Amino acid sequence: MTEGDGFRGFADFAKHTDFAVASGSTTAAATLARKKVGVVSSDDRSSSSSSSSPTLRPSPIYAGNDARLSVLFRKIGQKRDPITKVRALEELVRDVYPPQPSPSSPPSSSAPSFSRPEKIHALSHLVYLHETKLGYDNNPTVRAGGYAALRAARGHVPKAWNTLLLGGGNGRPSAVVGMAWGAARGDPASEAARNAAALVDELTSAAETNNDAGKGIDGGSAP
Repeated sequence: MTEGDGFRGFADFAKHTDFAVASGSTTAAATLARKKVGVVSSDDRSSSSSSSSPTLRPSPIYAGNDARLSVLFRKIGQKRDPITKVRALEELVRDVYPPQPSPSSPPSSSAPSFSRPEKIHALSHLVYLHETKLGYDNNPTVRAGGYAALRAARGHVPKAWNTLLLGGGNGRPSAVVGMAWGAARGDPASEAARNAAALVDELTSAAETNNDAGKGIDGGSAP
């Protein structure tokens, strides 16, 4: 990705937040969440620990009950073959987090149906997998697929997406924020850099327009 490319996701944002230009920087991620979505400090969290609001965090396992998603995540998280991982990530986007249809478009009768809670469980595990595996995968197509899937999920479960990535509910923004920033600026694979930049744009938009992001969770309680 060259200097003249269209990555502007954090370029304007950095002027206002002193965002650290560092690949994978958790400090940068914390700056984003703290200044743009009102993340509470550790003292604030301890004083409000009695709150009944559920907390949603990246999950090391898929905690839902959908057998189709269980199969997909075994392919994404446990298989070594990059082709298997990429196909599973593409299926996740196509079937679980497809593009939102326009009001004039008729719904597809052949599209699989997944409940909102299952989509949240899936996103929670996807974030964990990207933080620990997908974002560091040696295959650039796998890295690109991870960023694409994370971006696609926003329109389906926006509050959970904000909570998991920007840390609105628990004050701990995901490492994905810094990873995406670094990949958008310097991933040698153009597809991975492009998809990371698209995710950065979504993160910036969410940070600027949802100051209370993550205070609620779509469709019910957290896992």
